[in-house]
Amino acid sequence: QLANGVNVTVDDEGKTGKPGAVVTYTLTVTDNSAGPVDIVVIPSSASGWDTPVASPASFSLVNGGTKKVTISVFIPDDAQNGQGDIAQVSVQNAAGTITFRKLDLLTSVEVEDTTGNIPLIAISSYDTGGQAVTAGSEFSLQMYLKNSGKATAQNIIVTFSGESFYPLDSGGVQTIGKIEAGGRN
Repeated sequence: QLANGVNVTVDDEGKTGKPGAVVTYTLTVTDNSAGPVDIVVIPSSASGWDTPVASPASFSLVNGGTKKVTISVFIPDDAQNGQGDIAQVSVQNAAGTITFRKLDLLTSVEVEDTTGNIPLIAISSYDTGGQAVTAGSEFSLQMYLKNSGKATAQNIIVTFSGESFYPLDSGGVQTIGKIEAGGRN
């Protein structure tokens, strides 16, 4: 937008980032006026996040000169998915009497949903080999595990314990290398 011979453009008016990240916007300021101009860039936060930083925050341009300005928005570490802030940026002359452009830069928090990307192991069935199980007698127990999650389970340790149950061969511990997502052992 052209106001009093100074043109201000921005690379994007809306970006996303993760909690704790710094999101940057790039302004391009061009002096198309008849003479030199001293410019200040003043950012503020509309939602109470830390005040964004403009770099450089002040500079001089001659006719035809261009300067890139970086606006850095700091997303709080405890920001939640969907939260956001508007960095209000005013580009004006150093005296503060002329505003060349006001921008509202929307930064949104985007948190990757990892709840579905974990293994979920459960006993899907068991078998005693057709043997009847009676108190005080030995029997063989084969258990089948299923991974209902969306990620591979690796280095699985299965422990059997109980007051009246004593595993003979394994000591109550069995290891399984891995079970693919959706797979069985």
